[in-house]
Amino acid sequence: MKNNRDILTTGEVARYCGVTLRTVINWINKGLLVSHQLPGTRKDNRIMAKDLVTFMNENGMPVPDELAHAQKNNRAMIVDDDELLAKSLARTLSAQGFDVTIAHDGFEAGLKYNAIKPALMFLDLQMPRVSGYSVLEQLRDRKNCKIIVYSGMGEDALNKALSLGADFALAKPFDEDELKKVIAE
Repeated sequence: MKNNRDILTTGEVARYCGVTLRTVINWINKGLLVSHQLPGTRKDNRIMAKDLVTFMNENGMPVPDELAHAQKNNRAMIVDDDELLAKSLARTLSAQGFDVTIAHDGFEAGLKYNAIKPALMFLDLQMPRVSGYSVLEQLRDRKNCKIIVYSGMGEDALNKALSLGADFALAKPFDEDELKKVIAE
């Protein structure tokens, strides 16, 4: 059954989740699942598809293909060994609506990449253990996000990163306005 609607009944939610209608109503009553009550005496509930997808993701439930239209990937990963810069980037991205994960080197990024499937990655080129270049080489054939590299090593380093598959390159230091412009693009 193909359903691309944005508003679902409690019965539809129960079918998508593989639970009873009573279970869905309990989730709603406990505040676990966001719903909107229709006016009238029956007090029927409607659930936004995007809210159901969020609920399913938070609770480790598989999201059916019929709800893929409601699943927006707002995950971002920052890969940088400079903790202060990583936190600063994370604040900016969070303010832009991203759910941010930080990895402090390329090895850690490789471990987290498949788990979070980011839509956007900020990648420092110069890091210990596994460099940003190595991350780009590893992701070349399985990249499913936009990668923004940044470095203070000069234009040649940034051009090399672009040739390895990066989508954008920023020279350090960069300001917040420049960062927001690249995110918007």
